[in-house]
Amino acid sequence: MFSNHIGCPVRARPAPTTPALILPRTTAGRGPAFRGSLAAVVSMTTLTVPARGEEAFIRLKNVPAHLALPAPEGSTYLLDVTVSGAPAKSVWLGWDAESHERLALSKVGEDEYQMNLFSRAVVELLQSRGLKSGEIHVFAEAGDGRVAASAAISYTIRLPARPLTLVDGRQSLHAYQRCVTEVPGGNLRVRLGDITAGAVPLAMTDSLDNTVLERATVRDGDVLPFVLAGAAYVLVVQELVNLPIGEDFARLSIWEAAAWRTADIERLLSIVAKSDAMFLRDGVESRGTEAAAHLRRKWEAASPAVRTAEEFLDHVATRSGTSGEPYRVKLPDGRIVVLADWLRGQTLSPAASAPVEHHPAPEP
Repeated sequence: MFSNHIGCPVRARPAPTTPALILPRTTAGRGPAFRGSLAAVVSMTTLTVPARGEEAFIRLKNVPAHLALPAPEGSTYLLDVTVSGAPAKSVWLGWDAESHERLALSKVGEDEYQMNLFSRAVVELLQSRGLKSGEIHVFAEAGDGRVAASAAISYTIRLPARPLTLVDGRQSLHAYQRCVTEVPGGNLRVRLGDITAGAVPLAMTDSLDNTVLERATVRDGDVLPFVLAGAAYVLVVQELVNLPIGEDFARLSIWEAAAWRTADIERLLSIVAKSDAMFLRDGVESRGTEAAAHLRRKWEAASPAVRTAEEFLDHVATRSGTSGEPYRVKLPDGRIVVLADWLRGQTLSPAASAPVEHHPAPEP
């Protein structure tokens, strides 16, 4: 059982179901055809504007019980519309009579119109308002300006994937096992399996249910790059938490790739600044704070060419630009080692750059 609610409660409420659409036959070259499958005729409502002349009345056939979009590629669902009474000057699909967000229906007879509700044009129209659900109508305007509206057609639509909105380039969250957790700041969901023996299956999907990231097993400290809507990110598995009572969960953080790279270099600088060792540059000893300040200035001068921790170690923390001599570290026990090698030998837990926010586990 999975839940799509943020916080992913232990006992998930069943997700609302969408009435199934029946596929009665196939139309050559147009994929599954739905025309005639739901022969319900919806009762009509009319919006009347004070004016002379007849009113137009709109009759819909083949109305879906609920329109869920996008549909499978190549699918067709033909909505048939009959406009009676006053001759229609224009017929369109939209939210209200005044809105410029509308889509004209195709005229197929004297008073007959059609629209493929599964078309890309309809999907783009409904996505344009950025709402996941709502109601639309068919409108008909008579020659004298009177506008009639059909009964409502309810719909839900999956919005296209978009980049995440992350405060300071990162977002922390708790994700529960056997649940689907929505990521605040964007249309991204994280799904965990069972947390067992310090490992868990993990998958991420976007708003269109496209798989963004999938791993059979992840563990503490794993760093997983992924791309969403053309933007690069990093998912960090900070900690898998097993509880004696309650539901196990994972502490995760999502970083913009650029912010993660910067944090990784900042961590290396922090190691230097906090060290009790002495740092040797061109034969001169300096303390960690001075050495870190020098490396930071050198890094800033090399940006944006130096973007990752590995590039930092290869091009910044390597050797003096004046003498060409390697930077060295004099350890408290008297040993002298090359700085870049020493930094690589530190405990480089990949998740260490992401500050772990220890919170008590939420109540199940």
